[in-house]
Amino acid sequence: MVCNDRYDWLYANNPAGGTISLLAVHEGQDRIVGCASIMRRDFVLDGKIYHAGLAIDFVVDAEFRVFGPALLLQRSLMEQAWEQGLEFIIGFPNKAAQGVVRRVGYERMGKKARFTQIVRSNKKLRDKLPAIFPNWLIDSGSHILDAGLLLRNTMAGGVSSRTELVIEGEIAREWRGLWEKIAASSGFTGDLGDDYVRWRYQRCPYRDYRICQLFDPQGKLLAYLIFSLHDNLVLIEEFRFSDQKWAPELFAKFWREMRNQGVEAINTGLVFNGKIIDLMRKAGFLPRAMDRDGVILVSKNTSVDWKMILQEYDWYIPDGGLDL
Repeated sequence: MVCNDRYDWLYANNPAGGTISLLAVHEGQDRIVGCASIMRRDFVLDGKIYHAGLAIDFVVDAEFRVFGPALLLQRSLMEQAWEQGLEFIIGFPNKAAQGVVRRVGYERMGKKARFTQIVRSNKKLRDKLPAIFPNWLIDSGSHILDAGLLLRNTMAGGVSSRTELVIEGEIAREWRGLWEKIAASSGFTGDLGDDYVRWRYQRCPYRDYRICQLFDPQGKLLAYLIFSLHDNLVLIEEFRFSDQKWAPELFAKFWREMRNQGVEAINTGLVFNGKIIDLMRKAGFLPRAMDRDGVILVSKNTSVDWKMILQEYDWYIPDGGLDL
């Protein structure tokens, strides 16, 4: 169900600019039969900001879901995007839309995977084991497995008492300094400045996001992740570090905090290129298949070889940057 406040939030209040939208109208029946939009999204390449977009809200009535009307809608939207100066459009289409977006010219970008950290094993065991196993045996097994998970978390994280983990709904005042460092050193990344993060996560009208921030003893912000909670399952929507050496500590301390709160598993999805998969594995995440591809459509008017950038740079886009 779509929240009533979603339109104003997403289409009118985005700090990157108003969303580009088109409607498909059946003139003979005088009714709307489809829509498609592009949410403006700024990206940073080697410290310079470029204007791009995220394809969203592509819907066509069932009787018009042949390639003709759907393709016309997407091609018209693409022309609007290039006329308004966007460098590229990225998307995360579902299976029903993949054929259309590929015919428009979108190409797969990077690799894809979902990652899971098991926090408590009891429910997972109950779901996987046959019903003949008695409760006492499952409970005993889960206690042993949970002890092993705690040991692995300690070994993977190198948890230090010198840093402090803070979970709240607001970003710290040190956020801008951290973002400026990330923007200058990351190579390629989406804009994660304080204006965007406040809009995307703190003001989102239909989901409650929390912000987990790691500080050093002097109060300097070192790393963060943004997450939402769904029935004892955590979804990490975004995460970044001032230096990747802080990643294991951020994830390990966050895992322990979620364990204390009774969470069963931590999940996130990534479209990526480069070494981030090694970092996730070292932090205790298990990769698994993801059935949706990240895709990109590049403007012919750009002077940047974005396809080369995506192939040669290390980068990643988590769930929160792929789908709204």
